[in-house]
Amino acid sequence: MEQFLKSIPAGKSGSCWKLVLAVPALVSIAVVLRGQGSTQANTDPSAVLAVENVELGQIPTTIPGEVGQYLPITVQLRNVSPKAVTAYEISFDLLYSDRTSTTTGWTEDLAFPIAASKLPGALPMPNTTLNPGDLHSITQQVRLDHGGAWPIQAVAHVLLVVFGDRTGLGDPKKLSLVFLGRRETAEHLANLVAQVTEAESSPGPEARYREMISASQSVKPGQGPLGAYAKRLEKYLAVRGTAEFAMMLKVDEITRDGLVEQSVPASTGDGGAKQ
Repeated sequence: MEQFLKSIPAGKSGSCWKLVLAVPALVSIAVVLRGQGSTQANTDPSAVLAVENVELGQIPTTIPGEVGQYLPITVQLRNVSPKAVTAYEISFDLLYSDRTSTTTGWTEDLAFPIAASKLPGALPMPNTTLNPGDLHSITQQVRLDHGGAWPIQAVAHVLLVVFGDRTGLGDPKKLSLVFLGRRETAEHLANLVAQVTEAESSPGPEARYREMISASQSVKPGQGPLGAYAKRLEKYLAVRGTAEFAMMLKVDEITRDGLVEQSVPASTGDGGAKQ
């Protein structure tokens, strides 16, 4: 069904946010985090990551396995700072015709695709970097919590940014969550690579893979030592002995190492938040 979008001006901040971790060809993870409003550091994050456009979808959507309707929000952000941005948090105030409002938003971390792109010969994936001057566009689905009412306007504000030098601007607690998420993802990838290596060196590799897959299915999705990568074991088993297998393993090893590198915050930022 064709999606019609409407341009909405940008503006102030809010307090409910969503963490988005893009995992190419694997899974997209979205975790709703509710709590603190923004705490600005010495420099306003909006001064380095500009909101150029916000659009509200005109048709509600649904998500398989989820209850309720969702509102598509598309936002375009431009990095106007001299440093690469690797993660950000954005908040939206949704305004309704009865003059009430709700707040929603998300945090997007680009560390995973940036790390994966370091594979020798790999080209950067489109729309996965925020280098100086880059324009980044993303569409997310946010739950319609206001009795299903459709907002008439949205105002946006960037609350947090993390730079490629591992400094950041914004609430120190939320900055810490970004780095914690990277460390946890790196640990899951390390466990995945270790299990693949173990299976390949065992007397019966295919049987060992199946044992590991069965064990991963006994825990809730996204949990356990592999986190969101449990299904990846099935892919490894399916492509054993092929060039794709070798490429997958190399990508996972490089991504693991890149996330480890980007998971330790710098002690201080140049005008940023001290960790």
